Amino acid sequence: MTKKQKYPIGIQSFEELRTGNYLYIDKTESIFNLIDSGKYYFLSRPRRFGKSLTLETLKAIFQGKKHLFSELYIENKIEWKEYPIIHISFTNIGFVDIGLSKGIVNKLQDLGKIHHFKLEKEGVGELLEELILKLYEKYQEKVVILIDEYDTPLVHYLPDNVEEAKKNREILKSFYSCIKGLDEKIRFFFLTGITQFSQMSLFSTLNNLANISMRTSYSDLCGYTQAEMEQHFGDRVKEIASKKKITEGECWDKIKEWYNGFNFAMEEGKAVYNPFSILNFMESGTFDNYWFSSGTPTFLIKMLTHSFVYQIDNVEMSLNRIKSFDLERLDYGALLYQTGYITIKENLLDSNNFFLMGYPNWEVKDSMLQWILGDYINVPHGEAEGLVFQLKAALMMKEEKKIETIVRSFFSKIPTELFKSSMENFYHAITFLMFELLGCKMNVEVSHAHGRMDAVVETEKYIYIFEFKLNRSAKAAIKYIYKQKYYEPFLYKNKPIFLVGVNFTEKAKGVAHFAIENFQQPT
Repeated sequence: MTKKQKYPIGIQSFEELRTGNYLYIDKTESIFNLIDSGKYYFLSRPRRFGKSLTLETLKAIFQGKKHLFSELYIENKIEWKEYPIIHISFTNIGFVDIGLSKGIVNKLQDLGKIHHFKLEKEGVGELLEELILKLYEKYQEKVVILIDEYDTPLVHYLPDNVEEAKKNREILKSFYSCIKGLDEKIRFFFLTGITQFSQMSLFSTLNNLANISMRTSYSDLCGYTQAEMEQHFGDRVKEIASKKKITEGECWDKIKEWYNGFNFAMEEGKAVYNPFSILNFMESGTFDNYWFSSGTPTFLIKMLTHSFVYQIDNVEMSLNRIKSFDLERLDYGALLYQTGYITIKENLLDSNNFFLMGYPNWEVKDSMLQWILGDYINVPHGEAEGLVFQLKAALMMKEEKKIETIVRSFFSKIPTELFKSSMENFYHAITFLMFELLGCKMNVEVSHAHGRMDAVVETEKYIYIFEFKLNRSAKAAIKYIYKQKYYEPFLYKNKPIFLVGVNFTEKAKGVAHFAIENFQQPT
């Protein structure tokens, strides 16, 4: 009987994965194409997307460990031989405690000790050059250089300590400065990170570095395609569907809605699933937010809320904006794309220079909205989610008093000085996020022949039309719904319609008046 494969949650060692009976989805065809067609590469992908495993796979290949690649695409495609390897991950060199320069020096000296020689130079660039030359001389083979999460010493200090990030940028410039001059001694160079900084000397120094981050041919190098999902998880999905008493098709549709949708190609590429979320889902059988909760983008949320940016779905962005950004001018659009919170939804104008961007899936959208809303109303994101759940339940049960109480509570925790200084911004942001999270056929600022409705919520039994006013009255808001005939598109549904008026005032620091009325057809 074949032993059931385990899901490699958190496993980054390729050797452990292959010898420990863990599932491995074969990416070695793309890796072979990299090795066969070029030499210097850069790949940007969000966290927990398989970058480290990709480097570990490359490491095993260049160590000549053919036995680990049995029955994989690359097994008989290359000449298996061992090369000296410099493998550095910037997530574990201790730069926060001892500084980036010292962390790099310690790492390079440790690598020298492994190969039984001492490095004598002092600067980070000089030390790297010395290490490459000594490895080449000792083994008479070209050197393979694998750098993981190169940008960690930069991103760690954003946005509060940009000056420290700039200092580290200069150190990295020195570190990589020797690479181009040692081309004859280098067999392969691969660099990964989350972000690609523009105006960063690393990329000008390595002007022969091929950026494959948005190439269609490598769009599925990290992440799982639909075909790979069906091949490797079909039986497990059948089990999950049976337990949930739904069809396999319904289960697949829900998995796609929750976890698919990441597109890393300028052209129409293959949308991929986040591996971390999928492995956790297949292990537990429970739809939940796995990837987002494994590393909350606190600094990014601060950037968004500080600028009152809360609508980040279905926005248009240029290629120049999403590809890179610099430390001098942090751009939330570039950060959102490169960190995986929005993705390419559509190529606009039949060009490769302008895109419609949006949330890749429900896991990311739900989590992001929760965190942004929690930041606006000054509560933990879990509490914000709880309020939304209560509001949804109250709307479904038509509990009018409870609906009013919950809507009021959304605005009650905002610090008075903040609300007074940006009252209109706060009420727009909070109402938008509140209704987006409801997820029950909800529309915010719905287009209508007579104007734009603020919000419509349709439940199984009822329809609610919301209108929000500033320094007026709740009754005036309801009168406005009648005047604009916002109810007309919903009359054919034969459901009870309720009109909800909400009035905000500076004096009340939030909701001053609230009213719900049954819709009555005007005579």
